Amino acid sequence: MKKFTFLFLVFVALILSCTKETIQFDLTQYYDVRVVLDSSNCTADCDEEADCEGQQVRVVGIIDGDEISTNSYTFEILDENDMQTPMVIRVDTMASPEIFAKITGNGDKVVRLQGFLEGQDGSGSANCMREINLFVVNPEFVRVSQ
Repeated sequence: MKKFTFLFLVFVALILSCTKETIQFDLTQYYDVRVVLDSSNCTADCDEEADCEGQQVRVVGIIDGDEISTNSYTFEILDENDMQTPMVIRVDTMASPEIFAKITGNGDKVVRLQGFLEGQDGSGSANCMREINLFVVNPEFVRVSQ
């Protein structure tokens, strides 16, 4: 019986340690890419809307100079601490000339952005998850560190 109780407690501890934190984003601070993407309110299956979608948030990351596409009005930023975690930034077409002027040629530099979280369905696999990106509409909310 003691062995069963111990295994049960270990199992519960593992489950609790794997739960994601829910974040109430506030515009007084910048959040790392990974913090936003890993928050439980930004996690949803395909065909569902994540709770964070539509919220305004400030994000900080590193500009991925290889992932700037003026044709599709997108670029990517990477988490400062985990360069393997990207976030797609979608740019409003009316603001794109100013925003792309700020980021082009500044790959690997820190950028601070403010925008609206939005989601789209990921790949159509059996474990399809919602992908969260940031929609930026105002060039004043794009600040590249020099």
